[in-house]
Amino acid sequence: IEFVVDKKSKIPLAEEKVIAICGEMAARGVLVGRTNRSFPSQNNVINLAPSYIVTKADVEVILKTLREAISTVLG
Repeated sequence: IEFVVDKKSKIPLAEEKVIAICGEMAARGVLVGRTNRSFPSQNNVINLAPSYIVTKADVEVILKTLREAISTVLG
């Protein structure tokens, strides 16, 4: 999931905010990855990689947690 300041400008969201979203998700029990520092100013992508066997309930937990983390960090 690529995070931008707004859809029109497509300016990448600050890396610190993306890190904070990942941290909030981890605190809620959902681990996610993100792009690494090899792309200067483009470290605004969170990677979701659920197990091969995933239930609808699992996906709902991931999405709920993502929404909560985004709300906590971005308001």
